[in-house]
Amino acid sequence: MYTKSKTIFASVIIILMVFPSMVSAQFKFRNKCKKDLLVAISYVASENDNNNFTTKGWFTIPAGKTVQVVSTPLIAQYFYYYAYSPVSGIYFSGKSVICASFDRFNYYSFFTSKQCDVKLPFVELDIGEATNFFCDLSPRP
Repeated sequence: MYTKSKTIFASVIIILMVFPSMVSAQFKFRNKCKKDLLVAISYVASENDNNNFTTKGWFTIPAGKTVQVVSTPLIAQYFYYYAYSPVSGIYFSGKSVICASFDRFNYYSFFTSKQCDVKLPFVELDIGEATNFFCDLSPRP
């Protein structure tokens, strides 16, 4: 029994050493605004299909706090987000129009969802080959 436990422990250590980014991969938003923000995200979630986007919303990012929104490996070069404050009117938008909803949602395609309530202008982030990424949401001057 002792030998089996040692073997399992050693295997876990080797996996952690060989694939550290796979274990710790994450995407976090840091809200530097004075009001809470709601964030929707869109990203490629499958290595097998670069057109298979996952789009989710709405994550609450409290003022002055950091929240992890993705805990799986980031496998694509681009990550998309749209953020706004329903209280202050602050918003972060871009040029990539993506299907979303006014309610909490979780879609598994880029533009084709039939449940689409609204198309929002998401910000496109080039995260390169990063497996961990922070995005600061700061008020504009």
